[in-house]
Amino acid sequence: MPGIDRIEIHHDEANPASGAIARRLGFTEMERVQVPEGPVAPSETGIDVIWRLQTSLSPSA
Repeated sequence: MPGIDRIEIHHDEANPASGAIARRLGFTEMERVQVPEGPVAPSETGIDVIWRLQTSLSPSA
């Protein structure tokens, strides 16, 4: 998609399966941040893991 330079995945750190998928797809873990609203569900920690994949920008034609 033109103009898109990165894709991000955010998930609660209590869900390691989501992190495994992100890693397998080539994403890099960027940071872990405390979400302001805290855990939403009983099994969540309230800490988001942020993964990023940089895209290759095509030269404009």
